[in-house]
Amino acid sequence: QQLVFGFWILDCKIDDPSVLEASVSYFCTCTSDNDAPKHPWRDHIIHALLNAGANQAARRVSDICGCDDPLLKMRVLLASSSIAEALSYQREVAKNVNVENAAAVRREMFHSLLEYVIAFNQEQHLFAFPLDETEDRLLVNYLQEYEPYGADLLFTFYILRNRLVEAAQLYQKVLVEQKDAISSESLEGMQRLLQEVIPQVQKNLVGINVFAESFKTSSS
Repeated sequence: QQLVFGFWILDCKIDDPSVLEASVSYFCTCTSDNDAPKHPWRDHIIHALLNAGANQAARRVSDICGCDDPLLKMRVLLASSSIAEALSYQREVAKNVNVENAAAVRREMFHSLLEYVIAFNQEQHLFAFPLDETEDRLLVNYLQEYEPYGADLLFTFYILRNRLVEAAQLYQKVLVEQKDAISSESLEGMQRLLQEVIPQVQKNLVGINVFAESFKTSSS
């Protein structure tokens, strides 16, 4: 009876915070018993709660009752601003042999993480975490295709990771291929950072003549 009432609240009163907590409590109480089967509608309920902006309620249902859909669970974690948990969770999914097409699911999950951090200006938070080889590749590939700020973000990622040669190479590529698509302020910022942080030995690795010429081109 409590479970039915909880579903009624979700159906008719989901925008009323005064009764939403009661609905979630009914649902979690009736489905969290270890001996009881998981309710087949739990993912639908989590989805409805997220769409209604009831992020804390969605997180509670997910934590207590579980969530079958990895992409939906990723949405729950991101809606809770849990970047570290989201990063860790997509790694768990990648190792789970029971997840069909785990590599493709992980890619979509990681892309959703990138979309979140970019939308909320949290990219430097993500860039500070150690990334494995797959995550690094997914991040670089995503930012290479992301318009119009992908080059800026990728350059920042390289600088924060002390990958200065790659940062310099990206700067030169932007000058040649994307100069009209990126703001002069961004170009000047890239140039200034490179001049400040890149050691002479790494300038030589990039190609000192080309490097100097790129600065000349940027300044003209």
